[in-house]
Amino acid sequence: MTLPLPEDLPAPRRPVSAHQGGSPADNPREREKLARKWAYLVSTTAYIPLSHPEVEQRLQGLVDILVGTVRAEPFVSAPAGPVGAELVALNCVGPESLERSVDVLGRALLALPSLRRVNKLTDRVVMVLAALTSGYLEAFRAFIFQQQEALNRALFKAANDAERQRKDSDARLEEVFRCSASGIAITDLDGAFLKTNTAVHELLGYTAEELTELTLFDLVAPDERASLRNACADLRAGRVDRLRQQRKRMLHKEEEPLWALLSVSLQPSEGQEPGRLVTVIADDTQVTALQKTLNRQSLHDMVTTLPNRQYFSTAAETMLRRADPATGVTLYHLDLDAFAAINNGYGAEVGDRLLRIVADRLLTIFEGEETIIARLGGDEFAVLVRNSADTPKVLTMVRRIDEELSEPVYLNDTTGVAVSATIGVVHQPRPSISAVELMRTGDLTLRRVKRTGHRQWAMFDQGKDCADRDDFRIAGAMAGAWENGEVQLRHRPVVRLADQELLGLEALLHWDSPEFGPLDNDRCRALAESTGLIIPLGSWLLQAAAERNRRRVQRAGREQPLLLSLTPTQVVEPDFTCVVQQVVNDTGLPYEQLRLGVPVTALTSPMAVDNLTDLADSGVRITLDDFGSATGEIEYLEDLPVSAVRVARTLVARQAAHPASLTSKALRELVATAQLAGATVLVDGIHTQAQADWWRAVGAESATGDLFTADPAADPAD
Repeated sequence: MTLPLPEDLPAPRRPVSAHQGGSPADNPREREKLARKWAYLVSTTAYIPLSHPEVEQRLQGLVDILVGTVRAEPFVSAPAGPVGAELVALNCVGPESLERSVDVLGRALLALPSLRRVNKLTDRVVMVLAALTSGYLEAFRAFIFQQQEALNRALFKAANDAERQRKDSDARLEEVFRCSASGIAITDLDGAFLKTNTAVHELLGYTAEELTELTLFDLVAPDERASLRNACADLRAGRVDRLRQQRKRMLHKEEEPLWALLSVSLQPSEGQEPGRLVTVIADDTQVTALQKTLNRQSLHDMVTTLPNRQYFSTAAETMLRRADPATGVTLYHLDLDAFAAINNGYGAEVGDRLLRIVADRLLTIFEGEETIIARLGGDEFAVLVRNSADTPKVLTMVRRIDEELSEPVYLNDTTGVAVSATIGVVHQPRPSISAVELMRTGDLTLRRVKRTGHRQWAMFDQGKDCADRDDFRIAGAMAGAWENGEVQLRHRPVVRLADQELLGLEALLHWDSPEFGPLDNDRCRALAESTGLIIPLGSWLLQAAAERNRRRVQRAGREQPLLLSLTPTQVVEPDFTCVVQQVVNDTGLPYEQLRLGVPVTALTSPMAVDNLTDLADSGVRITLDDFGSATGEIEYLEDLPVSAVRVARTLVARQAAHPASLTSKALRELVATAQLAGATVLVDGIHTQAQADWWRAVGAESATGDLFTADPAADPAD
């Protein structure tokens, strides 16, 4: 962009004509060349905020003024002064800007052809350059003055801003100091109080005047003063930058216990003044108390205040390590009998009261022994005794437990409740046993004892323990085996004893386990029943058996009954009737061709009775399994829509072993009773022809067992 010459620069004076003794007409290229050289030289001495062509254009105008001033008549050097000022305006203010300008102009003006005939040329050039220099210096002084003024104003403004900000910052800090909920104390390097806020006074109970007589270290518990002094010494020496949240016991004026978090930082010295310590004091008493409460609650039972399972497990590890190998330890794992009935009947408040009484009685029973007594959860307790030569025998302790717990607890003048306990005992386990393994062993022993009834006890049995562990391992692996296709559907024939003709097929489970070997239907059902897997597995078995039955009927061209035995868990499943209906709808299996076997013992549940009644109303034939092994069977025959009974396998086996026994006579009457009620009799477990003949003679209609071959029309998978 071309910039115009400043308006205050004088226009070139009229040059001297030829007849007046002047030089011939100027050559503009000479001036352009001079301006270009001048621009190059001054551009290297200072920063000029213009492009190079713009600088040349501006300097060419200045050259015209200087040449015109030298040639003008009468000669006056004053017009050259503004040229120097214009150099300053162009920011040609470097250390060598003036020197190079004077040098290049002096040489060039004397050498210009258009000025050769000017009278006294050298004097005129010297005077013009002197005027230029004077104007430059005057303008440069003004420039420096303006820069100093601007700098002074900036410094003054910065100082004012800094002072205002400092005052604002001091005011904010003072407000924070005054209103902070945490105590803030400013002390000297020896801990003497210089300034404290209100929170410090409220926290420690001292006034500001009273604190001036004390030091920070005087307010810390005596046994913690040395550590705080050492920490502050490290802070003063620069070994640490600050002390962060050190929990200390502090001394309240009223000698109340006080926990606080101290954070200490060093405020550097100013000038000759020494530094100061700034201490923030946060009340941590409630948090500390809460932590202690939570720690206790996490390790103790809230109802009985006894240790819980987590505490028991940790403490048991310590006791096992300290136990004398010669006497070892003894674990008593207790489960209260009928506690749920009392808790549900009288309410949770009575149940909690009973638990506390049991805990107190256990503490009394084992008083004098080194023990860990814990409530493991629910109605389970554990007592671990570190045996000594004087520790009573296991039988003695079990009797004491039984006697003490059986004492009634009176809720009022007339109502007293009491509980007994089933106890699993692990006496003197191997010294290397872990606490986790010990508790697991005690739990397995207790579960085994509970299967025998209430108010029983038993010692740990290695063989039975291994068998229980194997059962649990197998049961746990069954779900994965089913998903992987290892658990399969099998069939066995149900035959008519009169002519051994095929009446139908019974659906069975079979598991060929690579790890545990083959498991038959009874074992698979028992394992699935123990884990609850029987619900989805039983539904799958019914669906798969019905699908295979449909294909078999399509090949044979005639209906064929399907028998499937249920477990107690299946019978009481609320959705069981819906499952059966869905299978029938999906596969087209007629209700009349489906036989469902129900264990007699499951019929004590109203839900089981409702389910079977609904299914019988739909046309499903109901079979009572394990007939002859439970009480109330005659009532079920009379009251429920039963179409068949299956004699308990144990009775079939006993009859085979003792044909002339009382069992045989009772079985004859049992078959007659069932038939009198309108039910057919199915016998399970027929292995010999002699058995088949005997049962046919007493009136049984059908049977299953090893004696009968597999269904010839079954799928290859069967």
